[in-house]
Amino acid sequence: KVNPKFLRGFTSSVKEFCRFVKKRDIKLQFQLKGIYLTSESATLDDRKYIESVLHCPVWGQYGHTECSIFAIAKPNDLTYYANPLYGYTEILDEDGNQVAEGSIGEITVTGFNIIGMPFVRYRTGDIAIYGGETKYGQTILKELLGRTRDFLYDDKGNKVYALSLLFDAGNLNLLDHIKAWQIEQSAEGIVYVRIIKDDSYNDEIEKSIIEVFKFKNITIKVLYVNDIEKTKRGKHKFIIQNCKK
Repeated sequence: KVNPKFLRGFTSSVKEFCRFVKKRDIKLQFQLKGIYLTSESATLDDRKYIESVLHCPVWGQYGHTECSIFAIAKPNDLTYYANPLYGYTEILDEDGNQVAEGSIGEITVTGFNIIGMPFVRYRTGDIAIYGGETKYGQTILKELLGRTRDFLYDDKGNKVYALSLLFDAGNLNLLDHIKAWQIEQSAEGIVYVRIIKDDSYNDEIEKSIIEVFKFKNITIKVLYVNDIEKTKRGKHKFIIQNCKK
């Protein structure tokens, strides 16, 4: 009825919509000009899947309720550019120092929008690869790697970033076979994976998922569920990390 030109939403919500459209073979009566994905991590495979269903470019948007950073990623590109008029963005190490280009650090922001109680060098808890600055003063985030807790531990205690698993698993076209999934870890080298199966899910898909984790030296235990609880703000929490190090 609305015939929208643009959609903006959580990655998980837009993917759910796409799965519904694809499964029911629905012919939309409108043509979108673009989609903004926000508030949740989105891989290139996520974007390509959405583009293949809705036939329009998919942009990445990164920001916070604290109104201190606003960054955009172009279609088919994981690089985000933080607007220097909205806030000042730094990528810092654990000691509060700016990391070198190509290095991983925590996104730290100073906002220009809240005058009464501004956020000054606010550590967001999100990590990214620092890509330097553009000639316009935009801070470049070569890749968003999720929250500081969005990683798993392998059987030797090494960190494995969750997005690297998503990239590997993306080759399996999981979005066509899984409605949603969530990973929880309480011991090194072992994770529980909750999966809501789609009708096309089968034993071969399960075997492939197990192999992806095994390649990263992680043993998984698959739990099939009918629902995965979302946060109070409607977000899908992909990683629940209970290991304390």
